[in-house]
Amino acid sequence: MKRLFDFLLVASSFAAFNLHAASVVTLQSGPEKLFGQQACPYPGDSVTMVVKEDGKILIRYHFCSAAVPSAKVVTDAVGNNYILLDYGTTGPGTNTLQSYLKIFHLPQKNVDSEFYEYLRTPTLGGAGMTSQWVYRYRTEKPKCGGLRLVFTRVIENGTIEHVFTMPAEKTRIIEVGVPSSCPR
Repeated sequence: MKRLFDFLLVASSFAAFNLHAASVVTLQSGPEKLFGQQACPYPGDSVTMVVKEDGKILIRYHFCSAAVPSAKVVTDAVGNNYILLDYGTTGPGTNTLQSYLKIFHLPQKNVDSEFYEYLRTPTLGGAGMTSQWVYRYRTEKPKCGGLRLVFTRVIENGTIEHVFTMPAEKTRIIEVGVPSSCPR
């Protein structure tokens, strides 16, 4: 059965002196085929992220997700926009779901910049027969710009005694677009 979803997330972009139109991110199922080939290894996993501003489509980004994905626009303290995309992949076998967070730079209107991926980092994986490790995260906005993501690892559906594998760091901090001169 084909999963159907259409998430609508709206975020306003506000800079100190410029008010930008709202960027709208939608996630839609499909397409099932790209260039005459099956788009994803498993039917129903194909997703298109569409980013619009002022009703105009800025970006179409196709990806595969075995879990229900989510996306949101986050604006930093100086007006730069980022898209945070959570999605999952799977393989054959049991307890094989792996989830990731991708962070993209979202170009600003009338500014010479590009849509590009800053990073992809794992946020969930199998830890044991039925347990998973999960990185829950919160987003901070340093005053000098960029994003600081603080990840905290937890174990779900099991206890630490039943874990075979997991990331070593209980807490991780990843900075995206934060100037090196920014106080830590």
